[in-house]
Amino acid sequence: MDFSSIFGRKYGSFRRFFAMLGKARLPYLWIGGYLLCGFLIANVGVEATEYGAELFAGNVGFLAVVLPYLFFQILSLLLGSATTLVGQLCVARIDRNLRRMVWQKTVHLRLGFFEKNSPKELVSRITTDITAVSSLIMDVFLSAVTGLYSSLLMLRRVSGYDRGLMWSLVVVLPVNLLITFILGRMRFGVSDLINRCNAQLTGGIAERANNMMLIKSMGTEEKEGKAGEKLMKASYRADAANSWVTGLSLPVYAMASALQTVAIILVGRGYYASGALSLPQWIAYYGFAIQLTNLLSTYCDY
Repeated sequence: MDFSSIFGRKYGSFRRFFAMLGKARLPYLWIGGYLLCGFLIANVGVEATEYGAELFAGNVGFLAVVLPYLFFQILSLLLGSATTLVGQLCVARIDRNLRRMVWQKTVHLRLGFFEKNSPKELVSRITTDITAVSSLIMDVFLSAVTGLYSSLLMLRRVSGYDRGLMWSLVVVLPVNLLITFILGRMRFGVSDLINRCNAQLTGGIAERANNMMLIKSMGTEEKEGKAGEKLMKASYRADAANSWVTGLSLPVYAMASALQTVAIILVGRGYYASGALSLPQWIAYYGFAIQLTNLLSTYCDY
């Protein structure tokens, strides 16, 4: 595997990317609804965590603890279902608008472009690669907004217990961001390599399939067979590189999460032992800390 094809490639600028999104006419109303649902889930989750901490601490008053806990849990499930539905509709509309924009751009390209690039590669770009953009918008950009909002809510609630406790989380949690920054470049490069290889494979196979009678008449079966195998090997190597990067990411994040959990427990235990935290607050603090750790760790999938 030539890793220079992953790390040595320039991927353009965010300015051009966002300019492209502006031309795509994204469903901003639906995106706003998705963000609103995410913000509501974050608020409900904070309340549910605190009532859950009361239950774990042994406070089982039905009206004061149990009923509110059940209410927020059910509300969270309902909001989660609504968010999933709105998110799926957003993805479908984004994909539709992007495909429409790319197709209109393709049919108006100059002839010189098609002389230098295989037109059949555009099939994969329009049908498959578009979904990577919608995933980037929904799973990275919008998730970052809702994740930041949720993180601020939880940190604010922890600061209500003790401000020093909040700062201990602020110091510990960025380890995930550092790892994500390092591994994110690798994952992005591999993803781009897979898209390029798939586009070349789709275009190459489609072109040869359409000209099979010509290949038979000219007796070039062996040559074209090897050319197809070469494209398939390139696609396999890209998939293999993705497997290696994914396999590296999982243990690194698992080790970082384990170390963070130990540090969080030790810090919280110290505050609880000194009397600065009550038992429900200590349990809630641990719950918020684990949620923050998991929230940041999910970015290893993107």
